[in-house]
Amino acid sequence: MELPSLALSILHSLGQEEGAEHLEVGGGIALWHYTPHRSTNDIDAWWLQENSDSRAAIQRTMEKVSAENGLDLSSRSQAGCTSWDLKKAGKVVFAFQVAPKTARVEPPGPARWGRLRMETLAENLSNKMNALVQRGAPRDIVDVATVLRLGLFTADELWTLWQRKRPELSVALGQANILKYLNALESRRPLESIADLQERRSAEQNRATIRGLATFKVDDDARL
Repeated sequence: MELPSLALSILHSLGQEEGAEHLEVGGGIALWHYTPHRSTNDIDAWWLQENSDSRAAIQRTMEKVSAENGLDLSSRSQAGCTSWDLKKAGKVVFAFQVAPKTARVEPPGPARWGRLRMETLAENLSNKMNALVQRGAPRDIVDVATVLRLGLFTADELWTLWQRKRPELSVALGQANILKYLNALESRRPLESIADLQERRSAEQNRATIRGLATFKVDDDARL
C-alpha cells in the first residue's frame, strides 16, 4: 500500500527544511513505515520542540506543495493541535496536524525523510492502543489486529505498552472499553451485511483478533 503523492511531497520537502528536526512523525504514516498495510489521508506529527523555526518550516512546505498542486491552504488551531489543511473546491483533501505529546514510551528514531524524526514502533503502538481503548474506530481495530497477526507484538506486550502510556488506568477498564466498541461495530455492521467475501473474511479475522486482545488475561498486580 503506497502513501498518497501529497503525503510524500510534504515529507520529502519538509525533511529538507531547517527546523524539521524538531518534529516527530507519528500516526498512520509512522505505522505505515513499519507495516504498510493501509494508506492514510493525513500526516500526524508531534512537537519535539515547538518553536518559530519548526512552524516556519511547515508553513513554507505547505505553501510550496499547495502551489504545486493547485490547492488552497488554510490553518487552524484547536486544543493545542495545529492543522495545515490543503483544500480543493473548499473541501479538505489532505491535512498536516501537529500537537504536543504529554506522555512518551520511547524517544524518536530517524525518519527516511531528511531532518524529520519518527516514532518508534513501540511508541506508535502505545498511542494506537490508547486510541483503540478511547475510541475503538475501525481503523484502530485493523491496525492493532494487523500488528498482532504479523507477530510484531504480542497481546501481553501491547497491554504493557498501553499501561506505560496510561499508568493511571487498569487493563480491565481498557479491555471493557474495547469490547464495548467492538460489540457496537458488530451490531451496526454484522458480518453477513458485508457483501464482498474477501472484505467479510478480513473483518471477521480482525474482529476475532481484537476480541482475543480484549479478553486476554493480564495480571495487573504483576505490573505494579
